[in-house]
Amino acid sequence: MSLRDYRRQVQMVFQDSYSSLNPRMTVEASIAFG
Repeated sequence: MSLRDYRRQVQMVFQDSYSSLNPRMTVEASIAFG
């Protein structure tokens, strides 16, 4: 899987569950944490 494909999948997941992310955390921190 290329990085572009990976980012596309991650973006889709975040669009579905964006409300569950901690707004104080950056996207990168959320990925690393989660």
